[in-house]
Amino acid sequence: GLSIDSRSVAADELFWGIKGDRFDGNDFRDDAFSKGVTGFVSDNGYVPDGKRDELTLIKVPSSLKALQALAAYNRKKHPVPLVAVTGSNGKTTTKEIIASILKQRFEVLKNEGNLNNQIGVPLTLLKLHGEHEVAVVELGMNRAGEIRDLTGIARPDIGVITCIGEAHLEGLGSLENIKRAKGELIEAMEDEKTIVLNADDPALMELKDFVRGKLITFGINESADVMASDIEVEWGKGTLFILSDGENRLPVLLPLYGEHQLYNALAATAVAISLGFNLKEIREGLEAYEAYYGRMEILTEGGVHLINDSYNANPSSLRFAVKTMDDLAYGRKIVVLGDMLELGERAEELHTEAGRFIASIGVDVLVTVGPLAESIAKGAVSGGMEEQKVLSFGERQKAVAYLKAEIDKGDWILVKGSRGMAMEEVASELLAYIKKRENN
Repeated sequence: GLSIDSRSVAADELFWGIKGDRFDGNDFRDDAFSKGVTGFVSDNGYVPDGKRDELTLIKVPSSLKALQALAAYNRKKHPVPLVAVTGSNGKTTTKEIIASILKQRFEVLKNEGNLNNQIGVPLTLLKLHGEHEVAVVELGMNRAGEIRDLTGIARPDIGVITCIGEAHLEGLGSLENIKRAKGELIEAMEDEKTIVLNADDPALMELKDFVRGKLITFGINESADVMASDIEVEWGKGTLFILSDGENRLPVLLPLYGEHQLYNALAATAVAISLGFNLKEIREGLEAYEAYYGRMEILTEGGVHLINDSYNANPSSLRFAVKTMDDLAYGRKIVVLGDMLELGERAEELHTEAGRFIASIGVDVLVTVGPLAESIAKGAVSGGMEEQKVLSFGERQKAVAYLKAEIDKGDWILVKGSRGMAMEEVASELLAYIKKRENN
């Protein structure tokens, strides 16, 4: 095997020195050597004193490009059907639901967590071996050209674009540029392959004319190949709906909450249909799905309902989360929001708009964390929310201290923010406090 992390590299593995934005793996080679690695890949020639006769050094012009080239080679060695998933929201959940369905029949390889970038995708593909029958790979990006590059490495047979939204504006500048960047998946895929698109997303529908292979659409409002109708939320169970492929209809109870989760399920259904699954098999996979940590994860403890959606945030996913909470909550609604990052020049404007949206929903208490999130608070007040119900904190711990004194039985609390804000710490501290209070 191989590893890029000196903390977890195992004896007899190859240590791969990768230069990242915040680190250089070459700086940790001594640590890796002490753990018994047999060799290392590097774009410089450093070898520790006294180790030159004991270790194999593979020197390359670029350790990142070498990793990607090896991953592309391993993918060619194992030409199993591969599904690539990208989009502004729902990538990881869609990937996980696809895997939940496909594992009913196949041995499945998928990204662990969100290893979806220029390093994570190659590391995933290097795990592809002879026992795998299908692979599901999430493709992320924050600049133009990344999806094209990753598609070239993964060579997918089925490409899924979940939606186009206001994510990564800092690197791409506009929704039009985001659409083009996501559309690189279509551009880079081979002509006869299958593309799965959200029919309810007008920006995505502008890309359908560029599909050269088979197109499968999914949706709720617009006519599509795969659709959901008769949607009902059942607290404690999930979202009940009728799943249709145009010819057949089946009731499904998805163990997730919110209409936006249905889009993820429908995209997964379209993928499974293209691989020969019938609706009954698909229903089994959908109903067996287990929620992923930090993504609309509802935790009930001591009479308090905590919605942990802390994994990441952008304007559209924030709206989905708040709307879902509003649909579910039958007690006091408390929304705790951290900064939404990577929004570029429109950051303040988009945070303010988010605040106005929250005011229109009618939550009872709004707590913000971070300098950008202050604009959410200001937007909520300007949207008509009472000032005494809106609180802004510069630090997570101060927000947690306030919430511990404030929360009571029957409350619903939504915690959300961009990955860099570590809002999962707020969620975990609140949950631990509620458990302790209940036990006392």
